[in-house]
Formats: sequence, structure tokens, C-alpha cells
Amino acid sequence: MNGIYLELKLGNGSWSDTKNPIYLGVYGRNGGREFALQVNNSSPFTTDGTVVKLIIGQPCCNKTGLQVDNSQSLKENDPLLIPMNLSDIEFVYIRKYGGETSGSDDWAEFSKIVVLFCDSAGKLLRFKKEGRIHFAKEAGQQHWLTITEPPKCEIKITLNKIVHDDIEKYPAGYDWDLNWVCFVGGVGAQWVTLPHYDTSGWSDPDDWEVYPNSMLTFYAEGCCGAYPVVIMCQSIERDWPSADDIGTNAISLIADCSNSNVLQYQVETIINGNSNNRKSKITYFFSVQATCLG
Repeated sequence: MNGIYLELKLGNGSWSDTKNPIYLGVYGRNGGREFALQVNNSSPFTTDGTVVKLIIGQPCCNKTGLQVDNSQSLKENDPLLIPMNLSDIEFVYIRKYGGETSGSDDWAEFSKIVVLFCDSAGKLLRFKKEGRIHFAKEAGQQHWLTITEPPKCEIKITLNKIVHDDIEKYPAGYDWDLNWVCFVGGVGAQWVTLPHYDTSGWSDPDDWEVYPNSMLTFYAEGCCGAYPVVIMCQSIERDWPSADDIGTNAISLIADCSNSNVLQYQVETIINGNSNNRKSKITYFFSVQATCLG
């Protein structure tokens, strides 16, 4: 763990803000500690209804916020001072110190608290709590958070159209088995199962197109927009019965998942027939949409 990002939304009541010290607690299989959530030696939670964004150590997912006091360069609040892997973290809480007397207890109330942990490898861990999160001596000064899904990128790859063109006197063949596979870095591969195409009886067996409209959906865990997602899509064509009539090609793409625009791509493959004057070009047209599910 080298960084922590917090979002704390104060309630709208006049008692929601507080000047009392508030702490983030983290512990698990390898111990833990608390982090004081102070900025410029004072509480940042002094305005009702606002969202306070804080950074401890390195920023997670390129997020911005107020840097917590002494939280970098191996000072007291630097998370690098505790050698803890994200997989070791089991429990996370927020605690308010209410002083020694009832008069020193300055109530606090939040409606949402999110804590995101990150490491140098880009892995993430997120805890959250929503609802009325009240801190007072009469109600308790500590709230535990629940682990939730970390941010991830939803990648939809749609194979829209396949076009065949003969580029010699005759096409490479008329009896096609077509395959389409896409790999997403850190996730794996998925295939589109296409039907067998016998084009010998088609109205134009030399120049034809089909519309599979087949979609592959991947979920790549990580910071949306901060780390590129590598995508590789490959076409594999075979004209039967000759095992020599095989063509394959691949295209590599980068998706940063910073927006949900639909981008159009195509990949071409040349297939040489097993005799002279026989050659085909098959083009796969596909779209990629990467959406942040943060």
C-alpha cells in the first residue's frame, strides 16, 4: 500500500461539521494503525453539506484532494511506514476523538464515506458506508466500513460486420470457417463463435458481407483513465477443404476508460488460395466502448 484516497460527505444538519480530530483506522493480518485526518493542523470537516476529498501518501487513480498533514516522504502519516499489502487489509473504520468532557465533544455527521487504497502495482481496494453516520459520546465515536467492489472498466467489443472481397480472378474459396478472438490485458480472452458460411450458392459468392453483431464484454479492474487497458483482436479464417487456405491477422488497441465513446476499428486478412488466381481479402469491422464503472 502506498496511497489512500478518502471522500467524506458531511450531513446537511447544523451539527454535522466538527472541529474534533478524526482518524482513519486500518488493520488486518499484519497489524495496522490510525491516520490523523488533519490539513494544516486543523479539521477539514468544518462546513456542513460539503464533500471533503483527502489524500494520504500517493494519489490513487490520479484523484485530487487535500494532502493530509505529514503523509508523504516517510513522515508520521505516510502509509509506507506500515508494510501492508492490500490483500492483508481486513477492517477499516473512521473514529472521532470527543475530548475528555461532554463540553469538548463536537458532534459530527456524514452521509457517505468512501476509502480507496492503492499500491504501486495498480491494485485497488475500496471500503464504503452510506446513511446517517453520526459521531457523539452518546451515540459512539467509531464507525466501521464495508468492503465494496473497486473501480473497474467495462469494455464492450462488438463485431459488427465481415466483408469478403476477391482480389484475384477468383476468391480463395467458398466454404468458410471464420473465428474472432479478443484478448484484454489482465482479464483473458473470449471468442465469438461464428456460423459456417458456404457462399457457393450466394447471389454474389465473390463479394459478400455478413452482420454477426456479436458482443464480447470484459471487466478490467483498475483506475479508470489512469492505467491503459491493452486490447488485441485477432481474425482467423480457413477455407475448407484445403488446410492451406488459412489467413490470420491481429490489431492491438489501447483503451484508457476515461470516457464511454464508441470507437470504430477494422482488421484485414489476406487469404491465398491453393492455386493460381485465387485470393481473398476478409475485413472485420468492429467497435470498442470502454466505460468507467467507478
